[in-house]
Amino acid sequence: MNLNTELTKIVPIGWLELVGEVNSPLPLTHTSVTARVIGSLAQVSVEQHFTNPLQKPAEIAYLFPLSDKALLVGFELKIGSRVIRGDVQELEKARQEYEEARSGGKQAALLEARQTNLFSIQIANVRPAEEIHTLLTFQDVLTFRDGEDEFVFPMGITPKYH
Repeated sequence: MNLNTELTKIVPIGWLELVGEVNSPLPLTHTSVTARVIGSLAQVSVEQHFTNPLQKPAEIAYLFPLSDKALLVGFELKIGSRVIRGDVQELEKARQEYEEARSGGKQAALLEARQTNLFSIQIANVRPAEEIHTLLTFQDVLTFRDGEDEFVFPMGITPKYH
């Protein structure tokens, strides 16, 4: 891939599931990926949209993979007209705030690493038919092989993540 190349593609990535339910994938309605390669670094934005297809509020987990060398630099969640931006906190404090909001019937989100290269955003109290937009931004170091930089984009969740 040449330096300063910009790539935009519609691809299937990520996984939505109901929290506490086994094999409960939910449909994504839109995915857009923009990757800008500058030197040996890729700056990537992934935008995805989905809705709660259930007739009741639900807690949803949004899973997404990254390479071992990637660094998550931001996330934004839009639920209806409300925008939630990522804020780094001590994990136990963040979990406690999330649980308090969830238990109180409020909408809240919690982003955390499930494994070294698998991240999860839990979203509490998603109302029926409510539209959610996610925007994830990460940077990844390209692999230099045979005189060329190689950009690899994680295309989905495989069984190794479960």
